[in-house]
Amino acid sequence: MIKTVMPGDYDWNDTQSVLMDVASTGIDRGQLQKRAAAGVFSDADVKPEKGHSIIHLIAMGDSEKYGANRNGDIFYREGQVVEFPEPKNEKSATIEHGNLDRAWTFEKYAKVYRDHKNSKHDKAYGKVIKAAHNDKMSRVELLISVPNEDPLWREDMEKLASGEDIPFSMSCRVPGDHCTICGNFAPTRRQYCSHLKKNMSELTKSGHRVGMINDHMVYFDISRVRVPADRIAYSLMKVANFSTISGERDEHTFDIPIIGADADESGVYAGRDIAALRKLAKIEKEIEAVGKAPCESTALSPEVMPDVPEDVLEGLGDNREDIGKVLAALSDAKISLSLKDLMKLIMGSQAGGLSGSIDLATNRLPGVFSRMCDCGTDELSESIMPMDSEGPLPEKVMRMISGLEGGMSLDDEPVRKRVTIVAIRGGRPSELKKAASVIDETAERMLEIYATYKLAWCMKQGVDSSLSRLAVLQHYV
Repeated sequence: MIKTVMPGDYDWNDTQSVLMDVASTGIDRGQLQKRAAAGVFSDADVKPEKGHSIIHLIAMGDSEKYGANRNGDIFYREGQVVEFPEPKNEKSATIEHGNLDRAWTFEKYAKVYRDHKNSKHDKAYGKVIKAAHNDKMSRVELLISVPNEDPLWREDMEKLASGEDIPFSMSCRVPGDHCTICGNFAPTRRQYCSHLKKNMSELTKSGHRVGMINDHMVYFDISRVRVPADRIAYSLMKVANFSTISGERDEHTFDIPIIGADADESGVYAGRDIAALRKLAKIEKEIEAVGKAPCESTALSPEVMPDVPEDVLEGLGDNREDIGKVLAALSDAKISLSLKDLMKLIMGSQAGGLSGSIDLATNRLPGVFSRMCDCGTDELSESIMPMDSEGPLPEKVMRMISGLEGGMSLDDEPVRKRVTIVAIRGGRPSELKKAASVIDETAERMLEIYATYKLAWCMKQGVDSSLSRLAVLQHYV
């Protein structure tokens, strides 16, 4: 899960960013003294670098003093045991880390960007020279280096030189968060409890503030932002009009760094999804090694396993907030949607204008899991389908799903019937498709979304099951 911290959300009684004077003897201690940071960076060996300037940046505050930020996120000073006033399961949870012992991840993993554009194609403009926790002020502070001769930064340097402030935003990765009220731990936003979905940052009748407690933070992005949005949600894709928990969408796609053992001493980022991905890649290699489609591929023939009817897709996607639950219910019915049907479901009418990209993404499906493994993927994007269903769907929707089972379910009995139908008609197994090489940026994003959906689907069924093998085979016929 990705969290964004806006330093401007906190009341520092000071400017967020200040241009520092650096001489051959080091950084101006007088400036640091004015910022109440002299002792914080007393051991920082900072030397002037041609073409670069040093900015002192107040990054984030301890929630014990400053409370939650405007997104409802809580970052404690240090680890502690937290009790929940209305526990869902456990009455308390042990939070292992706080700002005090996670500030160093800024130095290890973070670089300076513009507007969170930190994908593999984007440029990093600067680095973190030093990160430290200011115990006296209860906050994390940074010394960052940026290129003062770069045209993009020249105006910012002039503003800072004249005493103006410029806004920054930080991004960190967490394995999930706890609700302050019921303690529900959610690895993804789709698994949030009703408190976080409906009452974020509100006071309960008992006087407790609804928020999200974070742990195991790894900071990887510091961005100069033009318009500091106060609520940033990371969701489906920028072309999809998909409802999110926080009510807003952000179009940035983060390049999340591989988290080393030093930042993952508890193994919280060694997710089971990576192990499952490798198993699906092995199934792909087994399918491709045979060189021809197995008999069971006839169950996936378009003649007997058609696309989901347009009116049904429209009905299933009628309530945007229920998309995840709809996909989970389809999975419970052993129905694995095609890439085209999934895109139509999540994008609605917008999918019609992207048919070319949908076709390109579909043609890249063979071997998709193997390619993801070959890229050294350490952590996958969140699947749009939750691993666990949450709450019932309307009876009308459940009837639609039930009506699809005979023609689309990958369960044993429906598959046997479809194979029999093809055999009676004299049909033969399809030729195995090979992955096409042409793809565009939108198609690539669609492929990523579909692959994480299919991975979650196979994990729900059991990656070693015959259902998962059929789901992978679906990419080849």
